[in-house]
Amino acid sequence: MNSAVSFMRCFKADFHIHTCISPCADITMTPSVVAERLVRYGIDWIAITDHNTTRNVQAFQKALSRNGIKVMPGIEIQTVEDVHILGYFPDVETAESAGRAVEQRLPPVAIDPERDGYSLLVDETDVFMDMVTLPFGFPTSLNIEEALRLIGSFGGLPVFAHVFRGLGLFYQMGILPESAKGIPLEVYLLEKRALIPAYCGTFPTALFSSSDAHTPEALGDARMEICCESRIFSEFLKAVRAEAGRSIRLCR
Repeated sequence: MNSAVSFMRCFKADFHIHTCISPCADITMTPSVVAERLVRYGIDWIAITDHNTTRNVQAFQKALSRNGIKVMPGIEIQTVEDVHILGYFPDVETAESAGRAVEQRLPPVAIDPERDGYSLLVDETDVFMDMVTLPFGFPTSLNIEEALRLIGSFGGLPVFAHVFRGLGLFYQMGILPESAKGIPLEVYLLEKRALIPAYCGTFPTALFSSSDAHTPEALGDARMEICCESRIFSEFLKAVRAEAGRSIRLCR
């Protein structure tokens, strides 16, 4: 047996989950509620990807680890073109630094939580610690290229979110910009995969599929599996690049 693949496992993954700090997410997206749904459906590797912030990542990482669920720190940046870009980072500290850099590019506008949604900071025991009054639901001043560079400058991996849906790259722009070539794409509806060559040609592109859950009910069966040796960032990157027998498998 090839030793390079002898210890491979396929982890059920959901790499696009919002928490109660995302203003468009339900306030019930707290650690214990999310954990219960993930355990029910056998999801064991996730990413927390709130809109324009990473402030709830650490609490979810601590809480979900008690259920054996690995949390990759992430973010979902909204660019000035109204394109959503996911960013994944190797550790919480790096993600929080990236999150602070993104927050600095938020617009200077006042928000009304009743109109714009509540952004709730939570701890690992589901206690609400604060209501943040920053405009997380608004576009940043980052353009697509700047957002990609920001994620990369923190050692992160960018992925274009739900490319065929509203606020997705192809829905918003209608093209694949030169700077976007080779960046992985998230496809929410897998039947849309057939459209990828029309935008990307034969250029090799890794595909993701996740829940984009904003409510507990949106968390269900895994849409993809990450096949690798362990749930660490370096193994994740190898799977994205299909290196050394690692891979991403779409389930639906």
